[in-house]
Amino acid sequence: MSIACSIGIMAYNEEANIGRMLEALVSQRTAKVTLTEIVVVASGCTDCTEPIVQDWATREQRIRLMVQPRREGKASAINQFLPQARERIVVLCGADLLRAAGGLKRSADLENGNLTRYYAMSGASPGGKHQTVDLTAVFHDTSLNFPPKDGDVLSVPQLPRWNDLGAAVSVSGEITNPGVYGIRPGERLSSVLKRAGGLLPTAYPQGAIFTRRAVRELQEKSRQELI
Repeated sequence: MSIACSIGIMAYNEEANIGRMLEALVSQRTAKVTLTEIVVVASGCTDCTEPIVQDWATREQRIRLMVQPRREGKASAINQFLPQARERIVVLCGADLLRAAGGLKRSADLENGNLTRYYAMSGASPGGKHQTVDLTAVFHDTSLNFPPKDGDVLSVPQLPRWNDLGAAVSVSGEITNPGVYGIRPGERLSSVLKRAGGLLPTAYPQGAIFTRRAVRELQEKSRQELI
């Protein structure tokens, strides 16, 4: 038995994405779900979002357009869609999936996104292929802003050495300028001591103690387990 479903798309000035989004949705073929309607709520759009949706609606009877004269936020657009949905089961999505997912983190490696696309092969096991996606280009070149397909998996890696940013060490004791110093990848202890002004004449270098937080926490955990 197939499940009937209404899809609501909340859109604001999405002329670069809405056509591809609708194309991806109307081409969906699912065994257990039937998309009976695709409703686009255009909120205060000042570009060609509405004409694009209207053109699609003339060719695909499941598509219809709802217009909000002013942009009142996503919650307001959803509240306009829900009472008009024909089915009891509804799916909400944004016209731009990356932004709908909350956007990208500062640590995202935009030039090395990885897209895995799966496909069925007649008489064989399902296959798939990988491709690198430059997300900086996707945001700025509408021709590269491709429509997602069912089963696509997009992975956005973290920038190399991102976790090293903001790393710091604390220097105290018989030092000219004790304090906390930021460090860069590969920097040596001697460089940090030099930036701290060097050792005082009263310093006893052979008695210096070096501690690392991760090691200290591990030692404390082991001590607690013994108690």
